[in-house]
Amino acid sequence: MLPACCTVPACGRCRSKRWTRASPRRSGNGVNGRLIGIDINVLVRWLTADEEITYKRAERLVAEAGDDGLYLGDTVLVELVWVLTRTYRFGRETALATLETLLDMREFVCADRGLCLEALCLAQANGCDFADALVAVRNREAGCVTTVTFDQKAARLPFMTLVEEFRS
Repeated sequence: MLPACCTVPACGRCRSKRWTRASPRRSGNGVNGRLIGIDINVLVRWLTADEEITYKRAERLVAEAGDDGLYLGDTVLVELVWVLTRTYRFGRETALATLETLLDMREFVCADRGLCLEALCLAQANGCDFADALVAVRNREAGCVTTVTFDQKAARLPFMTLVEEFRS
């Protein structure tokens, strides 16, 4: 069963009250009229400000993006949660809240904000990894009736089934 946040816009469960509402800017031309992707190392430098020189460069890039935005690919979103929890020792909830904040910022664009926020909500509600939740919702959108896994935590998700329980 889907958590309330996947069907009700004002979900108190995951704090993401806006995920079903259209974003004010969903497509942009990027910095200086070109869509620009941002890599995880630039994003982490900007978020953590742990290296002054690279932080200033990243800050300038984000500031110049303005309403055009910088593109956050799925891999960057997954890497962000991993790097924040593994390298920087952020708690899981803090890392997910950071991701939620980024998805709501006008400076950033992602391929499908609604699906990314749905995955975030599922990860928060089910105690699983964001990466697994994103795989589940992307596969569902691709037409998969389920995604098989050996991962017990991932199997808590709707659209995920343990291999040993799968019947074709």
